Amino acid sequence: MTDDRLQLLLDRSEIERVIYDYATGLDTKDWALWRSIFAEEVQVKFRPAAEAAFTGLGQEWVSMTAEEWVEGRRALFTGLATTQHQMTNPRITIDGDAATCIMYMQAIHFMPDEPDVEYTLGGYYVDDLVRTADGWKLTRVNLNVTWERGDASMLERGRALGHQLVAVES
Repeated sequence: MTDDRLQLLLDRSEIERVIYDYATGLDTKDWALWRSIFAEEVQVKFRPAAEAAFTGLGQEWVSMTAEEWVEGRRALFTGLATTQHQMTNPRITIDGDAATCIMYMQAIHFMPDEPDVEYTLGGYYVDDLVRTADGWKLTRVNLNVTWERGDASMLERGRALGHQLVAVES
């Protein structure tokens, strides 16, 4: 095996780990892990159905620091009882120190004390990454929602509860 092919395999493995850590960090509410996968600046775009679910995000790219991105999601996900993000079928393209990963996703969200209320969405991510001294990092997160079911409005209740809980933690 050539050094180039070995490096390609290592890069693909690391990129997959970053994408899977995206899901794991959210679902376990491990905010240090979740922060570790992003570059200092992040661009995000969630469309179209998720726009209502993730206030302030929509059809256009939104730029922010990684800390702003993480804290915004922390408030939402802290207020939810549990979530499960599933990522599958990674298609990775690497060009030097830049990469793109297209990955199918499905995410289910539950509220505390409301076991029959859920919001589930599915679609795919188109994520851009860059190689840094600390490994591959996400620079752009583009969620393309192709279907959803359940009560998307529950996310606003979760966000409100999460803001209260995060304030108590601080």
